Amino acid sequence: MPVNLDALIRYHTIDKCLQNFYREWTWEDLAKACFDALDEVRYRSDKNTVSKRTIENDIKVLRSNILGYNAPIVCKKGLYSYSDRNYSIKNASLTQNDIRNIALAIETLKQYKGFHFFDNLKNAFESLEHRVTIQLYKNLNKFIHFEDTYLPTGTNYINNILDAIQNQQVLKITYQKFDSEVIKKNTLHPYLLKEFKNRWYVLGFNPNFDFLKTYALDRIKEIEILKTEIYQANNINAQSFFSNVIGVSNPTDTIQEVKIIVKPIFSNYIKTQPLHHSQVIIKEDERGLHIKLQVVHNVELETLICGYANFLVIQHPESLKKAIKKRLIDALENF
Repeated sequence: MPVNLDALIRYHTIDKCLQNFYREWTWEDLAKACFDALDEVRYRSDKNTVSKRTIENDIKVLRSNILGYNAPIVCKKGLYSYSDRNYSIKNASLTQNDIRNIALAIETLKQYKGFHFFDNLKNAFESLEHRVTIQLYKNLNKFIHFEDTYLPTGTNYINNILDAIQNQQVLKITYQKFDSEVIKKNTLHPYLLKEFKNRWYVLGFNPNFDFLKTYALDRIKEIEILKTEIYQANNINAQSFFSNVIGVSNPTDTIQEVKIIVKPIFSNYIKTQPLHHSQVIIKEDERGLHIKLQVVHNVELETLICGYANFLVIQHPESLKKAIKKRLIDALENF
């Protein structure tokens, strides 16, 4: 049963009300408390009160095992209360399936190491585990092997950069490219954090360039907040901005239609593991699977295609075909 945020807020508000045994609670009282709680959390364009039917349905869910609450809610003469004064939905026991799902989520979220919320989530889970005395989290690795992820350098800057983005602060970053011994100081108006292949990048505006710049966090030596600089805002949405980009390079370049024929032996793999979320199947014939992508031509796209080069035939654009051919010819000189 999917539960939206408004419903969860109402459940916890009703629970909080019913834990107060020093007053009586009518459905109107609960509805007003729920409305006030919802109004605090988010802006509501409609100012309609929570209806009696909504409260009755919420109480029905709380009393049931649908969400595992089984709340002992009683109603006498129109007044609601808990029959067990020690009860709260916050103390509701987690099932083994709940713990297993949380454990899987924790393992998956390891890729976000560097964010404070990961540490908080892990601590919260360990607290839950101790309370219900279930060791599924520790035993999980006996049955499931997750891909090992190392913690790259530079992740210690993630929270500082995220704070700067949210607070609209300008940064001075001391930066050194991998292929250079020169260390430079750059002024950056940070807009987005981007993760790609276990490396973190920050994208933003550098006044010395007329396009947005991307900096790898593992090449940053130092970060300083420029308190006197005026932040130049940019309403970039992370999801849409990188929607047609593989990786982080040249995100503002022109989006191109890339047409590829995938050889029959590899067709099923590409069907289940698309090269990009924009992948569309045009047709399938004796030559193979004909697909097209809507992507920016950058170095990451070339690297991806080179990894499957013996299974792919680039039809369009010609510039991409030439770039891949040059890469493969250069690679042959190494063998």
